Amino acid sequence: MTATTRPLAAQAQAQVTGVIRDTAGGAVPNAKITLRNLATGVIFTATSNEDGIYRFLSIPAARYMASSTVTGFKTFEQGPITVQVADILNLDVTLQLGEASEKIVVTESAESLQTQTATVGAVVTTREIENLPLNVRDPLALVGLTPGVTFGANFGSGGGQETGRNFFKSDFNVGGGRSGSQELLLDGVPNTTADVNRAVINPPVDSVQEFKVQTNSYDAEFGRTSGGVVNVITKSGANDLHGLAYDFERHSFIEANNFFNNRSGIPNPSFKRHQFGGNVSGPIIKNKTFFFADYEGLRQGFPITFISTVPTALQRAGNFSQTVAANGSPITVYDPNTLTTLANGTRQRSPFPGNIVPSDRQDPVAKKIASFYPLQNLPGDSVTGQNNYVRSAGSTINTDKWDARADQNFGENTRLFGRYSQQKDVRLVPGPLAGVIGGGRSTTDTYHQAVTDFTRVLTPNLILTAQFGFSRALAAQFGLSRGFDIASLGTC
Repeated sequence: MTATTRPLAAQAQAQVTGVIRDTAGGAVPNAKITLRNLATGVIFTATSNEDGIYRFLSIPAARYMASSTVTGFKTFEQGPITVQVADILNLDVTLQLGEASEKIVVTESAESLQTQTATVGAVVTTREIENLPLNVRDPLALVGLTPGVTFGANFGSGGGQETGRNFFKSDFNVGGGRSGSQELLLDGVPNTTADVNRAVINPPVDSVQEFKVQTNSYDAEFGRTSGGVVNVITKSGANDLHGLAYDFERHSFIEANNFFNNRSGIPNPSFKRHQFGGNVSGPIIKNKTFFFADYEGLRQGFPITFISTVPTALQRAGNFSQTVAANGSPITVYDPNTLTTLANGTRQRSPFPGNIVPSDRQDPVAKKIASFYPLQNLPGDSVTGQNNYVRSAGSTINTDKWDARADQNFGENTRLFGRYSQQKDVRLVPGPLAGVIGGGRSTTDTYHQAVTDFTRVLTPNLILTAQFGFSRALAAQFGLSRGFDIASLGTC
């Protein structure tokens, strides 16, 4: 659980700054400039100082239309302007003499070169998130598009085939930093556990607006990291009511069987993946209050093939006369009751005659344990007889996740938003052998996160922002033999 108060840039907001001049290059003081969010209609206003400099200290990442109307000058308009997460965007304005009823429209983009900060990084945009192919629709997999980022072994597969647990979403390296040492932010709050810095919430791909991966030279306000900073923001509602529903399917009947199953005459086990969900967003009060909600479910069952070694029929009976090493030499079984001390002080035991343990010398508990092993179903190695058992078993993953977000704009200078997210992931992974002897595990991961953010611009140089984040991650993992009564093995 974490509660945080963070500076502006860490809160996934952005800034726009620039200079307002006339055509002769002179500064235009006290000039009013506005930014209108094209999706929500929310308007932000700033005024230039005596040097013509203006600044929007805190605005959400979005597409805007900029305009400025000053007495004695033509109305200036530029857009659409794309402001990205954690941007400090430069937008200079040149006003021309004329009547306000006349309009100068500039369609070129604002200056994208970041001259206000030394941060090195890259933004993964909405277009990339929605259009690039993603296995199991994992938006965080797109961090790999950033130069200097490499994935760890568990990022996509830890805890299950082809879809890793949320905890492993921080298993990547940025600029040579250690795996799991990244600062992951979601809507400005830490999206990691406090103990081992593992990821918590992984929102559906259609609910992520964009994110920025900052590889180095990031500002001092970012902490808890010796690697990079991944700053993710979720979508908010807009003035238009919007909905989306989807269903993605993958099934084994169109996939080839694997080599080991074919060799053993085992048919292709069933693989089924259903990934479905949707979202809805829109206005509660036009230009003021908006909502966004989503749900995504994953139902997956897939095969796992194990090759292992089980006792042969002779070994079950205590006969090890045919048990040999890889070089063909016998593996001798010694009788512990024949331990003697020789004249030179060494201790020596004698082997069982014929390398066979008599039935009256076999421990009843050991015989009970041996009975849990399945019978061999492969010839095994031509020399040792090892790898004489193959098993295909099904593993399942059931995931449910949902988010609810609300945004409230009280005016040009004051706004509030809140979000609650919950995810539950239930996994069943079988062991290499059937029954209680075979291992396997059951894992249930539950994640919660609540965020609220209040921002008020007090003056052109002073901003008040307060943010609270609560995160909780619980992992419960048990072996599939849980509940086995060890007393049923008997006594020696």
